[in-house]
Amino acid sequence: MRGGHRAPRGAVLEWSRDELYAGIHVAEDEIVIVSPFITRGIAQQVAKRAGASKAKTLRLLTCLSPAATAAGVLDRDALLDLLRAGWDLRTGENLHAKVALVDREWGLLGSGNLTVTGLGGEEIGGNAELGTVLSTAQVAQAHRIVSKWWKEAKPVDQAMVEACPPKSRGRGKGRSAVGPRLGSRPERPEDRPPRGHTGFWLKMVYDSEERRGSEWWTRQKWLSDRHLLREGKRPILQPTYREGDLLVLYVVGRGCPAIVEVTRPAEFEPERVRNDPGSRPDDWRRWGWVTRMDCRHSVPLDEAPTLGEIEVAPSSVKRRGRIRLSPRQFALARSHLLRR
Repeated sequence: MRGGHRAPRGAVLEWSRDELYAGIHVAEDEIVIVSPFITRGIAQQVAKRAGASKAKTLRLLTCLSPAATAAGVLDRDALLDLLRAGWDLRTGENLHAKVALVDREWGLLGSGNLTVTGLGGEEIGGNAELGTVLSTAQVAQAHRIVSKWWKEAKPVDQAMVEACPPKSRGRGKGRSAVGPRLGSRPERPEDRPPRGHTGFWLKMVYDSEERRGSEWWTRQKWLSDRHLLREGKRPILQPTYREGDLLVLYVVGRGCPAIVEVTRPAEFEPERVRNDPGSRPDDWRRWGWVTRMDCRHSVPLDEAPTLGEIEVAPSSVKRRGRIRLSPRQFALARSHLLRR
């Protein structure tokens, strides 16, 4: 994500409106907003700025409630406007958090809803609210929690919104919110990433004669990693990728043409490797760990950034299948891929 925000990471804000708009406007991939209350004017401004950005993934998590729509704090037209603008909407009955996350690089957490009084501004005042610009580590942690809620939440469509009453006195009172309870299972130690885990990786891959020049990474739905068989044929060396991790693919000796997202932890599937026409004949004997993935960004190999351009020392990748990247190294790779 390019620069453009006025407040540094860690800054505490009385009014979050301008900072939120600036973050949305410069998004290049993903915008995720969490807010139980939304008014139409703010929703229109959010949709306008998101539409002017490069973001392809637009998500809003809210609390669809007949009582809230009847009271006017959750405007039905605001939700319909966002649906028409291409946003994915989901709902959870106990949602109370307010956060905005952009490109997994920038985040704003606060007490204010997506309403005029919640976001405030010098010319309008508003509620007494506080917000803070998240650090890089906090953005990653918030994204992990919100992604968990998103999977638990109920998708919202036009019919569900229209089934809730418009703003009026008394209507909707006593009717419960729509959707499941989010975060009902506390995060367990095994859910947390290991110490030092950033969620970013450099994954070494190799061109074969069958794949050379084909940009196969834009179509491939899995990657393989090396395994060893212990006594009793139990495989070891399983990669520690987590669902949602982002891998920068490095075609060894050439460049980094793609970023892919892990969609499922690695599984031992040597037969899948064996049956792949792009794999070398003996790959299945050594590279049996298979990780499902989706390609998010890609450029032709002759336009791909080099290791030097993403500040990775060539010596660090010798005889290795993968290494962890720092947030800075990943941001450099992503910036090069999106700029070219």
